[in-house]
Amino acid sequence: MQPHRIVDALEIILRSESGICVGISLIRHHHAPEFSALEKRQADALRGLGDFILSRLLPTRLAGVDFICERFPAVTPREAALMQLVLMGLSNKQICRELSISLPTVKSHLLNIFRKANVHSRTELIARILC
Repeated sequence: MQPHRIVDALEIILRSESGICVGISLIRHHHAPEFSALEKRQADALRGLGDFILSRLLPTRLAGVDFICERFPAVTPREAALMQLVLMGLSNKQICRELSISLPTVKSHLLNIFRKANVHSRTELIARILC
């Protein structure tokens, strides 16, 4: 952290009931003091509220593989798992690591999913899943 002149960092991880996680990093640069105990407690208190809000935005039924398979009967269970990871915001490389498959395989699955869902982009796919 020193090369960037950061004196302190505070990580907040939010989790929805569907398993989707969001990470937030709060940092303090050299001209600001480290986070106080009070600030850390306040950030921790926000975690519960953030978990609640995230669960309401992406409830289990919308983000679950079973829901995706029901909504898109043409996709395979493996493609549905990949769609769930796209919905979580993972990049192709992150999906590779998560599913233990190669990058070309991820791209091939995505092209098949796009064709089956009649979409042309990840953004369209996410909108189609959630609407």
